[in-house]
Amino acid sequence: DSNAPSEDRCDLRETPSHVFAAVYDGHGGTKTSQFLKDEFYPNLFGPELAKRAGDASAAFEASVPAADSAYTEKAKRERDWQALFTGSCLVSCFVDRQKMAVTLGNCGDSRAVMGQEEGGILSALQLTHDHSASEDDERHRIRSAFPEDADVVAETWDSYVLEYSHRVKDFARFTRSIGDVQLKDPECARKFNSLTCGV
Repeated sequence: DSNAPSEDRCDLRETPSHVFAAVYDGHGGTKTSQFLKDEFYPNLFGPELAKRAGDASAAFEASVPAADSAYTEKAKRERDWQALFTGSCLVSCFVDRQKMAVTLGNCGDSRAVMGQEEGGILSALQLTHDHSASEDDERHRIRSAFPEDADVVAETWDSYVLEYSHRVKDFARFTRSIGDVQLKDPECARKFNSLTCGV
């Protein structure tokens, strides 16, 4: 199994006012997903939620990039190369018990779906938008951000799923994540290349 032991972590928090649930979809190891399990709700999302008077959407928008920065700073400060080369996507759900409202947040290609039944037929309704190089708008966003890099998104044959797929730097289908610093920071990219390519 390619993901055994699991690199993912999950979190469930309940208070009288709300329910928070999240899946941290780790890759390359567990350091980023474990960091998110330990830090995302108590030290990032929760304080942002309080600061923004319960606006869960604004809290997600602020806490996801803050989580990426905090994780990167910690891994660089500790000179933990393994931590710098791991990452995690996330999908989370916030249920406001007073307003009877649900807010979803995602980063990367982790997806929230809702099961529905119609006429005895079950189907899944996609509730979030994937941040994936498979999506035209995400490919355009990445290529527009790095116009000097013709290979920032590459199309390659994926022998695992037996189809052509788009990948960021021929490495990842997801276009947003926490961690994966080798894709974001020049110093870490050089170190990563030296370890994997002998460059």
